[in-house]
Amino acid sequence: PPSASAAAVAEAPMADAAVAGDSGEGAPTDAGAAKKPSLTERGVKLLDPGKEPRQPLRYKFVVGRTDRLEMTTTSQMKMTMGGQAADVPTAPAVRVVAALTVKEVAADGSARRTLLLEDVGLMPGPGLSKEQRDQAEKNLSSLEKLTGRDRVDSRGFVRSVELDASKVDNPALQQALAAMQQTFDQMGAPFPEEEIGVGAKWEVKTKLEQMGIRLSQSATYELAEHSGDAGKIKVKLEQRAPGGAMKLPGLPAGASAKLVSMKGSGRGVLEFDLARSIPKGHIDTRSEVKVNVVLAKDSQEMTTKMEAKVVFTPLDK
Repeated sequence: PPSASAAAVAEAPMADAAVAGDSGEGAPTDAGAAKKPSLTERGVKLLDPGKEPRQPLRYKFVVGRTDRLEMTTTSQMKMTMGGQAADVPTAPAVRVVAALTVKEVAADGSARRTLLLEDVGLMPGPGLSKEQRDQAEKNLSSLEKLTGRDRVDSRGFVRSVELDASKVDNPALQQALAAMQQTFDQMGAPFPEEEIGVGAKWEVKTKLEQMGIRLSQSATYELAEHSGDAGKIKVKLEQRAPGGAMKLPGLPAGASAKLVSMKGSGRGVLEFDLARSIPKGHIDTRSEVKVNVVLAKDSQEMTTKMEAKVVFTPLDK
């Protein structure tokens, strides 16, 4: 499932630099950073095989098939600095339309796909002046027609994903694109190796970088419904990250930043179709990031709380 980093897609276009906690050690520092393959590591453990009848669930990729997906992200953010609430503007929802085309299917059932961002823009709603909205729309439009590629196995695990960001030079958009890549990397309903039935539960543990922060994520899946090639999965998320030095953009000379803590959680429902390589459903996430900034002998703690909702809707061709 997409992690809380998806909210960065909504926040970044409205900022001249990433928000506090969005960029840390190992974060992209150049316009081509998102071209690098994902280095996400995963481990899968079956907790309960579920009821009979059971069967292995596998996606059926077909060369030449194109699936189009609408992804909308809404978010709310609160920030405190030194114990005082900071003014954070409301971010409008962001809509992304992407097309994934299967180019090759290997003997083991895995597929190589191309990815095209057909449309990126803001949804109607309050929160921005006309000038701010126009600027945000202009920023987002630079992501349209951006291309990428990935490799996904028959169980739905994305093994690598690359988005070509070589022409994106806005630091905030680079952060948004990195968050978007992370969402594509975790999109879908991955299955365990074993045969499963309704009521089955399995755990997927992931080590990844989210907004430049190295973290551990535990996702628990439950097969709530299954009939033929279709089914529904319930998802629960937990995220944690250790503290450490950070490289926040916009800090004055001589200042340093340290991640004090990061935690996140989420819940959602995903509907799958084994003949389609994209899900339908939603994920709701919450995250809290605490950062300590030191300048000379003064230090200040910043806390950022964010709630985000990502909705996946398959589109007709």
